[in-house]
Amino acid sequence: MEALLPIGTVLYVNGFEKKVMIIGVCQEEEDEDGQSGKLWDYVGVTYPEGFCGEEYTLLFDADRIENVVHEGHRDAEQKYFAETVAKALEDEAMAMLETGESDEEEDVDDLDNLDKEEDLDDEEYEIDIDEIELWGNDPE
Repeated sequence: MEALLPIGTVLYVNGFEKKVMIIGVCQEEEDEDGQSGKLWDYVGVTYPEGFCGEEYTLLFDADRIENVVHEGHRDAEQKYFAETVAKALEDEAMAMLETGESDEEEDVDDLDNLDKEEDLDDEEYEIDIDEIELWGNDPE
């Protein structure tokens, strides 16, 4: 993984019309049963609106970033944080390889389907605000 972009970075995400501002990194999504799920590189909100509630956050990985419009603030503290997270992710990946535990095959299947965009209409990749993936617990 390349160095994490800092919070406050404004960018375009593939398949999403509005600009997105990063508000968090390495976010773990919970499934319906509250169990740990996929670890996403970033969580963002629409720009310029900002945070409007959990249901309006967007989870995405670095490979979905199309264009960085503005990079957030970097300093020694952010650099240390990014390096620490990268090291932890590397250690976790190595441990998974050693134990044979991985959901990589499932993720690869999903990515294979996403790579077939040329076979699908552009309309299928337009994301409506109500279709944004949630993070955290659903409001009850």
